Amino acid sequence: MLLRITKGGRITNEAKNLQGRFTLPGTELLVGGDYPEKYFQRTLALELSARGISYKEQVRVPLQYKTQSMGHYCIDFLIDDKIVLEIKKDRNFSPRNIEQVHSYLKAMNLQLGILANFTSYGLNFKRIVNTAQHS
Repeated sequence: MLLRITKGGRITNEAKNLQGRFTLPGTELLVGGDYPEKYFQRTLALELSARGISYKEQVRVPLQYKTQSMGHYCIDFLIDDKIVLEIKKDRNFSPRNIEQVHSYLKAMNLQLGILANFTSYGLNFKRIVNTAQHS
């Protein structure tokens, strides 16, 4: 059970071979397999780097109430300092996960988030838009 990035920039699982498709601006990722979430995250980081796409991984976003620190969020990926990419290993998009991405967008005053669900059947993604007024 090995994830491999091919010469053409495709990510394959030797056992299942090209299960799902996910598109971000300037990149197409083909991912498959029933692996723990951390391996999908590592593979995405490799692919984004290989394609020269600017990203930050495991971004800590502080939560404050007035002047008090209440903790922090930890975002899987921040693409080009404007797109939140949160990865999960779920079959469906749960309201909890959608709200999680929406909270990240509000906390960072960003407009676009992508929730990516990796499954043994492939990859599904959902665009989440923050419609709140940006300053």
